[in-house]
Amino acid sequence: MRSILPIFIFLFGNVVFANGSDKEILQNLSLNEEMGRLKDICPSELYSKTDFVFKDRISYCRERKGDCLSKCEGGDPNFCFGLGNVLQEGGILELYPELLYAKACKEGLVIACTNRAAGLMRFEAESKQNCYSSTFKLTCSKDDAWGCAMYGLVLHEGKGFKKNDTLALEVLDSACKFDVESQACQYAQQLKSKIAESRNAVVEK
Repeated sequence: MRSILPIFIFLFGNVVFANGSDKEILQNLSLNEEMGRLKDICPSELYSKTDFVFKDRISYCRERKGDCLSKCEGGDPNFCFGLGNVLQEGGILELYPELLYAKACKEGLVIACTNRAAGLMRFEAESKQNCYSSTFKLTCSKDDAWGCAMYGLVLHEGKGFKKNDTLALEVLDSACKFDVESQACQYAQQLKSKIAESRNAVVEK
């Protein structure tokens, strides 16, 4: 069954060790000092104000991981994002995709900032609450559908912000701004229904 959050597969999937063909890629990532430094900076602070247009490089990176990493290190964030997704598909340890998303975020790829914040939400939930919440707010303001879906979630749950279901509902509508059939929109609609149900339950009491 396909996950409802395809770009956030690390929120649900089990983590396993890499196979032999990935070891060189992972070693190179481990030795990349720049990415190591970027990983420690909140995505909302890391984000470049110059937006980089998203292009799907995931299929390319599946077949050419080494070349993809080289292009990523050369400054094209779409290849960083693509390789990060490919590594997650293979169940690679969470450190490595996070390095790639941090690099892509710095280069101005908004969706990568959302992914990096989602990683913080899973792996460092308590200590990074303000960071990932502020990042979702930022990426939503940049019209990233998943950013809006996740911003609505943290508003509903009161993480990083005071719980505000009224604002959450407004924000969740933004997740459907460009594509009502996208999985981000579907997730937002499900969350809106959950919020409505919780409100009705309170009224009935």
